[in-house]
Parts: sequence; structure tokens; C-alpha cells
Amino acid sequence: MKHILPLAGALALALVAMAAPAAEKLVIGVSEPVCKKTACSCVGDNAKRAYDGLIAHVQAVTGLELEFRYFEEELLLQREIRAGRLDGMICKTWLGLTTERSAGRTFTRLADITMPGKEPAELLGLFIVPKESPLKTFADLRGRRVIFGMTNAYEKSYLADATFRAAGLALPEPRQRVFSCQDAALALLEKRADAAVVSSYALNFGCICVVAKPEDFRVIAETKRIPFVTFMVENKVAPAVRARLQAALLELHGDQVPKDLFSNGVIPPIPWEPEELKL
Repeated sequence: MKHILPLAGALALALVAMAAPAAEKLVIGVSEPVCKKTACSCVGDNAKRAYDGLIAHVQAVTGLELEFRYFEEELLLQREIRAGRLDGMICKTWLGLTTERSAGRTFTRLADITMPGKEPAELLGLFIVPKESPLKTFADLRGRRVIFGMTNAYEKSYLADATFRAAGLALPEPRQRVFSCQDAALALLEKRADAAVVSSYALNFGCICVVAKPEDFRVIAETKRIPFVTFMVENKVAPAVRARLQAALLELHGDQVPKDLFSNGVIPPIPWEPEELKL
């Protein structure tokens, strides 16, 4: 009899554990250019963002456990989304929308994460020239050699094209494209181009710092603006869970912004429907 009681107690505890609901957990992939763990290695200390404070806030407010997985290479994030191993992602909005489409999955943007200080909340392309260049305005780019980005960087490709069309300037042909803002800056310094389109964050927080200082260039024009870093969650996650998560994220403004987030705050997602994804 003395052996039966401990066994019965153990069985009761096991049944209670089985009946208790499992902690709600979402696995989120992160691949964005300002995060310490995902920025390219050449950015170094310019990448200052961490998500520990955000994760702690969400768990304290909602009880949701967020497991973040970090990917320096965008292709690795895309692979995990296509395999269904992630519930959401934090990334440049264009990357998120194109990944969603290619994976055949449906996500909802819950919030956007802004830049710090006087940096714009949105993402845009900057047309830069060397500081000693005679070029002063966008109109001066007529017939000039201009470096563009690849189409996976919307601000350096589609937005740059649209800026030329809006100004009534013919697009440079043949088109010169490079993979990184560092390559674009180097082409200017080596006089292989007259101007280049770089991402708005690249001058102060990107890999241009490897080859030059921000003051070595001048900005002569800007593209229109689009959403930058966004937090998306797949629609397979229950609507109530998504709502709780979104509410917690949007509390992160003013003095509630975690210091490690390196941001002016979390804002509602800036509406954007790229024409290129309607085709």
C-alpha cells in the first residue's frame, strides 16, 4: 500500500501536466540590415539593434513566448519560410512581401519598426555623388553613368526607375547594377560611375563605412518612401493571438521603447501595395 500512494500521486501530477495548456510560442525569423545579429559583417558596430527588450515586453504583457532565429543571408530566411518552419518574420517589407508570395503563404503585417533619431521612419533611395562632383541636382543625371541596386532592393531599383520616369529623364542604358551599397560607393570613388542609388540607412548605418565616410558623398536627390522594417505573422496563427501580439508591439513608443531596439518606436504598418506584386 505504501508503494501505491506515491505512484498514484505521480500519476495525478502527470495527468495535471498533460491537461495544462502548452505555453503559446511563435518562432520568428529575423533578417534586417540594422540588427546586430543579421547585418552583414562589414557593418560592424553601426548595426546596433537587438530584440531582447521587445521579446521580454511581449512575454510580460501577453504571455506569448517568442523564439527569434537570426539570418544574415536573406535566402536562408526565405528557405525557412517556404519550409513552414517559421510563424513570422522581421525584415525589410519588400523582402517579406516577395517571400510571402514565393512561398505561397499569407502573412499579416502587424507593425513597423522605425529608425532612431532623425532618420526617416520609412525606407528610400538616395542618389549620391562624390562630394567634389559638379553634379548638383537630379536633372544633372541626364546622360550620366548611374549605379543602381538589384531588384531585391526595391528602393535602389524600382523606386530609382520611377524617379527617372517622374523627372522625364531617360533611364541610363546599359543599366549598371551592384549588389551592395558598398560596391556602389566604391564605383563612385574609383570614378567608374558619376552617381549611385543607395539605401537611406546605408550612409550612417550600412557598409559604405568600409570604403568611405558619409561626408565623402553628397545627396542630390531622393526617391519616394516605402515601409522599412516590418513585423509579419502568418495567418495560420490564430487571429486572437495576432491581435494580442500587435497590441503589445504598438505599446513600444515614447519612453516604453526598449533601449536595445535602437528605434524611435514601433508604429502601425505603413500601408503599401507594390504595383510589381499586382502583376
